[in-house]
Amino acid sequence: ACHFVVIARPGTTLDAVLSRNPALRARVIPLAEAGRAFATGVFLIEATTPDVSSSGIRTKLATHESVVGLLPDTVARHIERHHLYQTDDNLHGQD
Repeated sequence: ACHFVVIARPGTTLDAVLSRNPALRARVIPLAEAGRAFATGVFLIEATTPDVSSSGIRTKLATHESVVGLLPDTVARHIERHHLYQTDDNLHGQD
């Protein structure tokens, strides 16, 4: 089975996630049952995470601001190597 993990973004609770997505509630599996879950399910995790968004990262990259600490080093190197997100006209980079 394939499982999904959902972590609420900063400022959003897992209850709010479930209230916006009622169909998700039926697929939620308690973490205590993770080892026994055979059907595809969703695990909800309460965690403190940095307030990082993909659009914020793209904006920083397009304006040549540092993204240190926002991305794994390997991802930052890939973006730099392929010239991704350098300008609004070139959002998809070059080969």
